[in-house]
Amino acid sequence: IDISTLPHLLICGSTGSGKSVCLNNIISSLLLTNESMALKFIMIDPKQVELAPYDELTNFLSVPVITNTYKAATVLWSLCRRMDQIYSEIRSKGCKNIDEYNSKCKIKLQRMVVVIDELADLMIKHKKEVEPSIIRLAQMGRACGIHLILSTQRPSREVVTGLLKVNIPAKICFKVPSAVNSRVVLETAGAEKLLGN
Repeated sequence: IDISTLPHLLICGSTGSGKSVCLNNIISSLLLTNESMALKFIMIDPKQVELAPYDELTNFLSVPVITNTYKAATVLWSLCRRMDQIYSEIRSKGCKNIDEYNSKCKIKLQRMVVVIDELADLMIKHKKEVEPSIIRLAQMGRACGIHLILSTQRPSREVVTGLLKVNIPAKICFKVPSAVNSRVVLETAGAEKLLGN
């Protein structure tokens, strides 16, 4: 799937269902098919272990992998400000989106992929600070090349809110504990009956 048509993704699944393997495959695919000049990552990993290996890929990271939830809230807010600057730059050249801008201009704008490994930790600890930034990035990020990949093992209505879900069109759901969790992600039961990995 071309990331520009995705443009955001929600991955849910209980522990051991294959969620982390899927997330790592997506990241690896993006690393293999893009140059560091064209794509940068912002990785947020409150669990501190899942995304740690990517810390070595300094040429692809905007900042080192973020494990502190306070810093994550600040970085997401800063990214919203950066998004406004990108929109101003795109508009100043009479363009509608990043692809049109990059086809016209010599100095290219980079796409940015924000990977959040455990969304629940951020939403539980800093919902007021984090949720508005994530929703704004989901609503407006596509045209300026900012993409979200959100992952959680606790797909409850407190974590995957209605406004967030509406703005993230692509969803992958592995096995979840209950039909309620499945409905939160997919709007239908069924993921609770999956066989796991």
